[in-house]
Amino acid sequence: MITHIHQKFSGATEDIELFAEVQAEGAIEVWLDQLTTEMQRTIKIECKVGGQNCGSMPLREFVNASASQISLLGVQMIWTVKMTDALERTNHKDRREELERKNKEVTAGLHELSAMCLEDIPTALARTKVETLVTIQVHQRDLTIELRDTYKAQPSKTIYDIDWQKNTRVYYKHED
Repeated sequence: MITHIHQKFSGATEDIELFAEVQAEGAIEVWLDQLTTEMQRTIKIECKVGGQNCGSMPLREFVNASASQISLLGVQMIWTVKMTDALERTNHKDRREELERKNKEVTAGLHELSAMCLEDIPTALARTKVETLVTIQVHQRDLTIELRDTYKAQPSKTIYDIDWQKNTRVYYKHED
């Protein structure tokens, strides 16, 4: 019975339990197809849970509770939601103030993740996860500053302008 998706990195492991077990028995093409389907379904469920948790849990708790890729998606979703919220403001003064607030929030998240790097992290895999998140957060902070300055200099820009559209944005769209 195959019960988990297993990742091994520098001696450390990260497991994601499959939603349903797959029996590796019989014609290989049949059970490998079942395994592929089950892995996709499981990751889809993990992404859904991560999408819900990233907005409702404290950042540190979310990162520690989530698999590496789910943490990465969550951090990107958090940034996308914050920036979309700020840029959708129609009043230019409100937008400027909100972009400034979001810049402080993104910087605070960066400080929190950076502080985690200074702690005793138990495995190389967990350390790599946090370091990757710091790298992404630095990039997001830089983009936040760039967007803040662009929209401050040209307040008539909208969320549909290339300055926002050119950036990677990660959303979780709930299924019907």
